[in-house]
Amino acid sequence: SRNVVFTIVSQSEPYHASVAKRLKQDIENQVLQLENRYPKTHITHEDFPVAGAWTILPLLAPLTSRYKRSEVRWVLFVETHTAVRCDKLIEALAAADKQEDVMWIGYPLSDEEPTIIHHFTFYEELEEEGGFTYPNFASGFAMRIELIEILLKQIESGHRRLEADFSIDPAYELAQLVYGGGSDPGPLLTPDLSFCIVSGDNCATYPRQFGVCGSAIPEDSIFFAVKTWSGFHQTRARVVKKTWGRHVSHLQFFSDKDDPTLPAISTGIPNSKTGHCAKTMAILRMVLKRIEHMPHIKWIFLADDDTILGVQRLCEVLSCYRGGDDVTVLGERYGYGYGKKETAAK
Repeated sequence: SRNVVFTIVSQSEPYHASVAKRLKQDIENQVLQLENRYPKTHITHEDFPVAGAWTILPLLAPLTSRYKRSEVRWVLFVETHTAVRCDKLIEALAAADKQEDVMWIGYPLSDEEPTIIHHFTFYEELEEEGGFTYPNFASGFAMRIELIEILLKQIESGHRRLEADFSIDPAYELAQLVYGGGSDPGPLLTPDLSFCIVSGDNCATYPRQFGVCGSAIPEDSIFFAVKTWSGFHQTRARVVKKTWGRHVSHLQFFSDKDDPTLPAISTGIPNSKTGHCAKTMAILRMVLKRIEHMPHIKWIFLADDDTILGVQRLCEVLSCYRGGDDVTVLGERYGYGYGKKETAAK
């Protein structure tokens, strides 16, 4: 493990911070038993408190600054819910070390067809090589520090930058950045099935299930606000009401027009391609005013009219966030500008 840096991509929110701390302790205890020494282990929100650490790119500069010209050859990135078996991991990295052309390893994901979340990008020229692959972040992945240094120089020089300014799927976008394409492509991810998606005897890593922290929170402590449009009142909105909407106590649709049959109320924001943020803020303001005299409401759940939801599972997940920060925001993360040299290479 002398050649490995364990990097736990974490968040400062109390629940996630506690899970990250337990994972760090587990890794340290394993290596202590194996080698009678402590490994190099980092919790990112404590050791590298940079914006956008979840995209990995802002972590590259501080990691190389700390470990270049050291004995470190690999950086392992894991999420807080990633299980790590250090003996198997050290074996996997030792095997990869013997192959000079292997620059980064992990569990490979790939697209069977162009998808909207990846901006419909598809690498047909790689089909004979097995297609364009990117790592499953929940299983962890490892990069040679040599590759990280090369990537930082390319970003600094302007030879590499994200295809889009927005970060939506950081695993895919990182793989895009490394590969680059064109006349000087970088290395593709090398599939390594010791990085697993479910636990197995030969797994070095695998994602743990998101557990429950005690009993689920009461469903009626959540106000469900659904963003819709008058053109979908008779279709999408009706489906919501017939499916998961049947299982909630406080459901309100917010639209560009009033419709008492749903019920839907107008936000006063016209429907347009660029009005999503304004509509979201208007909905939050309206909901906050609505629940002023509903002290039992502890959460606001904002959904689109095509959101698929398991209400019971949501209540179980939210059980882990009792008594944390006064304002806790949960959801899918989107970022902006993390692939620029001002962010990634500084």
